[in-house]
Amino acid sequence: MLRVTLYRYPNYLGLYSDFYASGKYDIEDLGPIGNDAASSVRVKPGYEVILYPYTHWRGKPFTLRSDYAYLGSYDNAISSLEIRKIENPNAPLLTVYEDSIFRGLFKSYYSVGDYDVGTLDAVKNNKISSVVVAEGYETLLYPDSGFRGAPLVVRGNKAKLKTYGFNDIVSSIRIQQSRQPIVTAYQNANYFGKYVEYYKVGIYDINELGPVGNNKISSLVIADGYEVLLYPNAHFEGAPLVVRGRISNLKYYGFNDIASSIRIQLARQPIATAFENANYSGRYVEFYNVGDFDIEALNPVRNDKISSVLIAEGYEALLYPDSGFRGTPLVTQGSIENLESYGFNNIISSIRIQQARQPILTAFENANYSGRYVEFYNVGDFDIEALNLVGNDNISSILIAEGYEALLYPDSGFRGTPLVTRNSIENLGRYGFNDIISSIRIR
Repeated sequence: MLRVTLYRYPNYLGLYSDFYASGKYDIEDLGPIGNDAASSVRVKPGYEVILYPYTHWRGKPFTLRSDYAYLGSYDNAISSLEIRKIENPNAPLLTVYEDSIFRGLFKSYYSVGDYDVGTLDAVKNNKISSVVVAEGYETLLYPDSGFRGAPLVVRGNKAKLKTYGFNDIVSSIRIQQSRQPIVTAYQNANYFGKYVEYYKVGIYDINELGPVGNNKISSLVIADGYEVLLYPNAHFEGAPLVVRGRISNLKYYGFNDIASSIRIQLARQPIATAFENANYSGRYVEFYNVGDFDIEALNPVRNDKISSVLIAEGYEALLYPDSGFRGTPLVTQGSIENLESYGFNNIISSIRIQQARQPILTAFENANYSGRYVEFYNVGDFDIEALNLVGNDNISSILIAEGYEALLYPDSGFRGTPLVTRNSIENLGRYGFNDIISSIRIR
């Protein structure tokens, strides 16, 4: 007997896949519709389908117990699913209680729909203190009759509506299939306290921060593929903090309780990201364009605090030890998980980002083109001071671009008999030139 049907397009149109039995279905079991292609679902009464965004039933699930004409944030994002028989199909979708912790007089609702002040019965208007919401559904609790006022969106069980600033103020209720918010902003750290949810990309000014309020956001949950720009002032003024994913405490980013307006958009991919700690962790600052970024652009990581960097393919970063792009930079075209390995931890004061150039010669500290390195982009003479990123008498391997040759001198000032090569050398020890180079001529 048919249990569930997935459709390619909204409103149950287009190519479809039928599922006739309860159980788990992974990516290879999705039939004609295939992976990441479902936009609407029909569910047989008495059954529920749990949709997952990743294979092997991973990711945040979306539970449906009835037909769903458009999957919203789960559109074209289903990779596995599970079909189950509902053990108690007559269970209420929502139960509201007069007292906290699910005590006192109560009222149950069994269907999706709108329930105004006159339907609250024994619990009465402005008397709801706790709620139980069935899995796969959500309830919008309105402070005024007629579904007016900014609602509190509830999923699951809430033992104390007082925690969310909504105790004894509910006058109308809407029950619907659970939607997945793009962004949830919380008043307290660790996703606790009053919250406000956003379901669309767009701009939300100071008067649209809901129950959380102005200058009160402390943690966020952001759906995959989206990013949030938090502005310190109303009307989207001031330098924003750009965040993605789950942010348990904005204090770590120097942005706790200061957001006054929000922009939600599809996530852009930064060209470079600089992190406060090694292994790409801690506070970070992102750069989306090529250009020069001086000391003031390093916030919230701050001056002399960068320990790791991510660089997008096709770009390079010049990391300067002094502001104003002064001092000999560390040039990198790849990500570095620990700048201490290059003698550049916690000393960066300005950054230049540009399209990646191809060096003529790269000299490495270790054999097999590994360890710290220094790159040369022009022909010319490079004496001992130009080797400082690797160090004097510390070169063990070199890469040379086709059409060039290098003269590797054992002494500074281009003295001594050089090793002349037109080819890359993965181990200079084989030529008796390991850890003795003090100056280089490229031609």
